[in-house]
Amino acid sequence: MNSTVQINVFCMGRIYRIYALIDPRDEQVKYIGCSRDLLRKRRDKHIGFAKKFFQEKWDGERNEWIRDLVDEDLRPEIKCLKETNEEEKDHWERYYISIYKKKGFLFNKTKGGQKLFGKDNPFYKKKHNKKTLEVITKKSRIFHSSLAGEKHKEWLRNVASRTFLIEEPSGIKKTIKNLKEYCRQEGLNYNSLHNKMRKSDEPYKGYTVKRI
Repeated sequence: MNSTVQINVFCMGRIYRIYALIDPRDEQVKYIGCSRDLLRKRRDKHIGFAKKFFQEKWDGERNEWIRDLVDEDLRPEIKCLKETNEEEKDHWERYYISIYKKKGFLFNKTKGGQKLFGKDNPFYKKKHNKKTLEVITKKSRIFHSSLAGEKHKEWLRNVASRTFLIEEPSGIKKTIKNLKEYCRQEGLNYNSLHNKMRKSDEPYKGYTVKRI
């Protein structure tokens, strides 16, 4: 940002940062947001929110992505795209969401710039259906039950584990600790293999993976 623009922004009031959350595994932008927080603080809030809540709607996929990174001892990278003022922040948030949606996949569910509280929230006065409530209740109970004694320690060990059992198309089974490096050696797409492991038991190109 040149000095003229910087002076104009600071003179017009509060500073807002349009930022991108980036997957460190492939350097792809996954989410665009806007905040007055410093970037590191904003990223930590995203991580804390993803750990604490299990939302099935709205930003559930983003939280799931962040939890996957944390499971691998990683964090999303955060980058400031633009500093702006309160009057123009919605415009620039919509602008960058539209730009990056054309380039690839984003977890953003809206075009940006919306107020997400009160009547401006798209879920205002809406209720979860019975099935969704059952899923949320079940996940909440699992999370809270894991905070007690040995159960909590076992849960932490499972989260921290980065050892994988791989069965190759030939039937050979291998135990590895670096899934990303293994994919490089075998010419596999890491994200595709990891997502297949996380979401189903079906093989990816003949490879099946389990966390042990």
